[in-house]
Amino acid sequence: MTNSLKKKKARKASKKDAAFGKGKATITTSTAFKSKSIVLPNQSLDPKKESVQILSNISLLRHHSSSNRKTALHHLLTAFQRSQKPNSNAHPFPPSQFFPSIAPLIVDSDQGIRKQLYSILEDFPHLIPSQAKIILLYIYSAASHIQADVRRDSTKFLKLLLEICPTTVISGPGWEKSLRVILNVMGWKQPDQATRAIPDYTVSDPTINLPALFLLLEEGLEASHANARDAVPEHQKHLLDPPDPGVFDYLNLFGDLDVKGSIPNDQPARVRWLVKGNPEILKTMRKGCKSAKKASGDQVRWAGKIEGLLDRFCEIKEEEEERFVRFKRVHTTPRDMVMTMCW
Repeated sequence: MTNSLKKKKARKASKKDAAFGKGKATITTSTAFKSKSIVLPNQSLDPKKESVQILSNISLLRHHSSSNRKTALHHLLTAFQRSQKPNSNAHPFPPSQFFPSIAPLIVDSDQGIRKQLYSILEDFPHLIPSQAKIILLYIYSAASHIQADVRRDSTKFLKLLLEICPTTVISGPGWEKSLRVILNVMGWKQPDQATRAIPDYTVSDPTINLPALFLLLEEGLEASHANARDAVPEHQKHLLDPPDPGVFDYLNLFGDLDVKGSIPNDQPARVRWLVKGNPEILKTMRKGCKSAKKASGDQVRWAGKIEGLLDRFCEIKEEEEERFVRFKRVHTTPRDMVMTMCW
């Protein structure tokens, strides 16, 4: 290519570049206004859409990704807090729906999620008693989990429930079940266990397991829980419903009283169940406290408290024992009563 052709081609290119972008811009943005604050209307979801979002977040609590479960838990907490505010236009999200939906996270494999759940339960102590039974089921499930950290955290949740609503935890068979759960997590061998399958976590976490055991024994063995029956005058208490289903067990109407297999419903029944019916468990706790006192720090202090509590309550007085034996001798079985009437 000659020089003249090159110059001619360069001239044409320069003319095209000069023609590009000619003319005045037609789109402009006015910035002449001034404002000290920008006010936006309150944003709220449609009630139907919000209920769908809540159900979606509840389903995400079972997602395989821990980050998705944590995000769903945060959204559910926000929706629950918004629904609890007075005069709120948010979709109703009652505690009877919120706590049963998040309770399965007690057995979650992610430690951060369990820690977040624990803080949520701490923030709403006044709403826990009505949902304590459901939470207890998952605590018992976590105590037999395959992961060691999940088992260890189960006593932390149980200790929280004992601090918030002890009467609900120890009522019925709850005290016996909770006692066996704590002993199992701590690795203290029980009579019905052939081998110790779970390691001892007392040394690694003395501030969790031993305080939970002490609180459970203290709440169960001390008859200091007031209830609605205490407000009724003594001469009218016989008109109320019986406090427990075994109100006539002391009559021994159906043969020898099975102390070991009975459900300890009150403080005397718990002491009798522990001392007379299951002395092996009492012996296991004393042996475990003795070995725990060989360490140092808080472990020694809590072990000493448990030993003192067992010494104070787990010794049946001679008068109570004699009264129990006297009832057993005087009251006969229905068969003996029938035979006596025939003669």
